Amino acid sequence: MFGHLEPVNHCCFSPDDAYLSTSSSDGTLKLWEVSSANEWKSIDVADMFSEQREQTEVMVKCSTWSAGGRTIICAARNAVFVFDVETAAMLLEIRTSRLSMVQYCHACPSSNLVAIALSHYAVEVHTHTAC
Repeated sequence: MFGHLEPVNHCCFSPDDAYLSTSSSDGTLKLWEVSSANEWKSIDVADMFSEQREQTEVMVKCSTWSAGGRTIICAARNAVFVFDVETAAMLLEIRTSRLSMVQYCHACPSSNLVAIALSHYAVEVHTHTAC
């Protein structure tokens, strides 16, 4: 599976193993069909930040699928984003309230909870209906 322009930081199978998400230093989250190894969707996470893109680097650190596989959640900088898998539309944005970067996020396989690991030695747990 080739398509990123910079290193891939993380990959994760969908709950039904039909898709694979990849998170990259190029600022994108890509969804791949496992059976064909073809790129299915590409989400430009870097566009979610208001700063001029040329002046700032946006590294997508990781991604996780919601329990039903209808949404994909990813972490970049000080934010976690929830996207609709079919439309690639952003459904929810969670910004950390502190001067801290998101290191990792993981969705609970049986509920709407998302755990977010932060660079200031803490973990936050969020719940929302978007997942």
